[in-house]
Amino acid sequence: MKRILMLSLVMLVGFSMQVCAEGAGNDKGLEQALRELGGISLPDLLHIKRAGPDLHERIVLAGQRNDQKALAEIAQDHEDTTIRKIMVKMLKDQALLAKVAKSNSVSDVRQMAVSKLTDQALLMEIAKNDTDAYARLTAASHLDDPAFLAEIAKGDSNLEVRKTATDILNDRARLVETAKNDKDVQVRYAAVGNLNNQAVLADIARTDEQWGVRRAALAKLNNQALLAEIVKDDESEMLRMEAMRMLSDQTLLAEFARNDISRDVRWMAVGNLTDQTLLAEIARNDKDTVVRQAAAGKLTDQTLLLEMAKNDKDAEVRASCVDNLAQQRFKDEWMRLKQAANLPIVPTTTVSTVIPDLAKSHESEYMRLAAVFRLWDRSLLAEIAKDDKSEWVRQEAAKRLDGLNKNNPRR
Repeated sequence: MKRILMLSLVMLVGFSMQVCAEGAGNDKGLEQALRELGGISLPDLLHIKRAGPDLHERIVLAGQRNDQKALAEIAQDHEDTTIRKIMVKMLKDQALLAKVAKSNSVSDVRQMAVSKLTDQALLMEIAKNDTDAYARLTAASHLDDPAFLAEIAKGDSNLEVRKTATDILNDRARLVETAKNDKDVQVRYAAVGNLNNQAVLADIARTDEQWGVRRAALAKLNNQALLAEIVKDDESEMLRMEAMRMLSDQTLLAEFARNDISRDVRWMAVGNLTDQTLLAEIARNDKDTVVRQAAAGKLTDQTLLLEMAKNDKDAEVRASCVDNLAQQRFKDEWMRLKQAANLPIVPTTTVSTVIPDLAKSHESEYMRLAAVFRLWDRSLLAEIAKDDKSEWVRQEAAKRLDGLNKNNPRR
């Protein structure tokens, strides 16, 4: 009997250990999935763990696929309101948040989804038309449009929504007044940090007397048309350059890259351009070598690069085209060349031989040319101009040597 009891006890302990091991494995899978989906707080994790295996399986599958739609489905249909809220916390997709905000059967869940929306048009729609007063109130609290808020403050059927809209209007008005007119620069700077109205920010970026405040206002601008206005006609070249750095609209960039009177603005516009046809046009035709050089450095058309590398009138543009060709075909060696060129010239170091070795003996004429454009050794340039097997490399070495002799640099 004792043996039977002992055997039963051993089997029970073994079974318990197996269940614990399986549970630990399941917990690890669940926690990994939640990390993949963005992570949650410890209380939320514990609540999910208590919710049962069906939910765990859905979350693990969502984590494996990074599936935001699966999270939204749980937020819509799970019987536990807290679980729904946790899913909304992890949602990032604005379209799915909008669906939850409009159609969830639980008011608290809808409010949480509304609070995560950033689309002003959608927030306006909810603030004006949603049947749930709390959802309208939440939407109104995230709006920036003073005229629309005034409409809500005047016309909403719910007193709390009207009061909230009125308070927001008063707070925003005070905030704008502070950001524009407070005598203390630190106070104006702090107020700008709480503003989102693009027109007000653009006005402060143009008019504040302190550069730090203007720059802080500019940093919060995302309206491409307002940024373009600052680039076009602001008095400060520094502010124009900062605004240009933030432009991404390709049509506006094309206009500045072609026509701005400032070389630096055109150069920066080229840096943000992706249109290969336009880059080719600028690389050929801009009146400034630096801008043409920047455009050539972004070209991907190897036929055009080769033609410009051989025939352009400016050595800097030819060098940029050669660099581009070499980088596309010999990335690692080109990076080694570039690193060597950026270091101080110390004859005793190993690095000092990188450029001469590539200039003399690399199999590709692109790499030999890229090195030639970085050579300062006149005797080696003379040797390459005489003996290199490529006429193109010989010509560029001769031009480089001639330029060094004319300018008589001290290097």
